[in-house]
Amino acid sequence: MDKAKIQNVLANIKERAISNGLKDTFRYYLSGTWDLLKLSVQNENYYEDLRKDLLDYKFQNKSQMRGMFHVFLWNIKAFIKYSWKSKASDHVNTSQPTELLNDGIIKMMIEVDGGIGDKVISMDYIQHLRLKYNSDRLVIHLLSNGFNFIDYFVENGKAVEKSFSKNLYESVDEYAGGYDIVLRLYRYPILHKCNYSKVHRVYPEFYDYLSRCEDFIHRNKRLQDYGDICFGQYAQYEMIRGRHRYQQPDFNSELGMDATYTYPIPLQDNVEFLESVGLRNKTFITLHSGVDTSLQSKNVKLWPVDKYNKLIKIIKMKHPEIVIVQIGASDKREQSMEGTDLNLVGQTDMECTKLLLKHACLHIDCEGGLVHIRHALKGGPSAVIFGPTPVNFYGYPENINISGTGCGYWCEFTARRWHTQCIQTPTGIPKCMKSITAEQVYARISGTLGGGSDE
Repeated sequence: MDKAKIQNVLANIKERAISNGLKDTFRYYLSGTWDLLKLSVQNENYYEDLRKDLLDYKFQNKSQMRGMFHVFLWNIKAFIKYSWKSKASDHVNTSQPTELLNDGIIKMMIEVDGGIGDKVISMDYIQHLRLKYNSDRLVIHLLSNGFNFIDYFVENGKAVEKSFSKNLYESVDEYAGGYDIVLRLYRYPILHKCNYSKVHRVYPEFYDYLSRCEDFIHRNKRLQDYGDICFGQYAQYEMIRGRHRYQQPDFNSELGMDATYTYPIPLQDNVEFLESVGLRNKTFITLHSGVDTSLQSKNVKLWPVDKYNKLIKIIKMKHPEIVIVQIGASDKREQSMEGTDLNLVGQTDMECTKLLLKHACLHIDCEGGLVHIRHALKGGPSAVIFGPTPVNFYGYPENINISGTGCGYWCEFTARRWHTQCIQTPTGIPKCMKSITAEQVYARISGTLGGGSDE
């Protein structure tokens, strides 16, 4: 709104006060103020700011009467703010490109973050979101942090129309300029930016969904304020609700996420690769001892390699016909296991790793990204050796989920260095992993591998 308009109103008030008295002056002032207020409310930021303020005030558990008075005062302040900042001839939010505000399409960017397992789950969330809100009015683009996740796990045209990556040091704001909605997804969907008035006008049903997203985050503000520090608490929160990690982004269960993975991860059925490593038409199992690249050293999620070595001896003795294959990203980070038939650590890209996970009769691993990938590919069961993370939260129903008895608690995110230092035994092997023996693991997987030899 133009300052000249305000000055004109004030000048007319002064003139009427002199000529017609206080009563007419008050009537004109109310009329002029109403005209200015109507113009200021048309500002695109008004509804967004009002909604955020109401959500903040709602969770302070104040009375309705106090809430009404609060909204009254807030509107007075908003009137003053928008009256001086806006122009009467321009009622759009200038932070948004005009072409996006004027068309009937909502452009949304979803940023996925976390480890590879987190991102795999995020893609299933996006697939469910697209299935429910399948409209030409909504265009979804994907932004992935670090690692060439998009190259191996995303196919444009399926759930998302376009995808691109950014490095870990770039801000999401550098990519947000051309979008009506920016949603950041790690464990839960968190709105980073939203043109509420346009979304409400173009796609009211999706506006309602975003409102429920924001309502959930306002009820759980520590997620936005403290991030992964609270992930352990929210794992407990979800288990109390009878839910699992693969359902977590679907915060109120309205999208219907469950253990059935729906997003079609691209997979090249490269029989030439299987032929080149001698695994075509062979029965083989894969073993892996690695976690997120940034957390590899002394990670408490890792079952000790000497226990893997003993398990391999048992498997080879009982099932000599099965080919044992060790896989992994880098031989500089992952110790070689003794007695394997084939060591492919550091020798395959992610596409070949996906192929191995898809065709193995069993995958043995700690709780981590490759387990999520195999589940998403519907490759069959994995034997997952759990330590500091809760099996009831991260376990998939088709898997052989194994946990020890050395410690009665899971400790994920309970301490700053939970992933590298056991709380009970800071300098030794974590009790949870130490208590799981090779014999116990074999007893759990023997049925999957078949009867085996008694020798």
